[in-house]
Amino acid sequence: MWPLGDEEGTFEYSGEAQKMLISRTPTNQELQDILLRDFAGKEFSFDELRERTWNLQFVEKHYRAVLKTLEDKQITITRVTSKKTGIKGRDLIRFK
Repeated sequence: MWPLGDEEGTFEYSGEAQKMLISRTPTNQELQDILLRDFAGKEFSFDELRERTWNLQFVEKHYRAVLKTLEDKQITITRVTSKKTGIKGRDLIRFK
């Protein structure tokens, strides 16, 4: 659904009996804060990390951007599936 929103991928629908679908465009900083807070000291594959955070309003490109920003500073990435600088599949992400 991301490409179906406005130019920022934003939706403004919220049903009364349901939680907010997507209220605004999420920021990379929000995802970064969540990941660093919730996963400090843990290690997951890229796919497992996305599975554990399925309820967040972020898409795959957000995860990649945030993880690349944090690499060598607050996380270590061991590439298993991807090559050189990519992040996907079974690549291991260790949060410091």
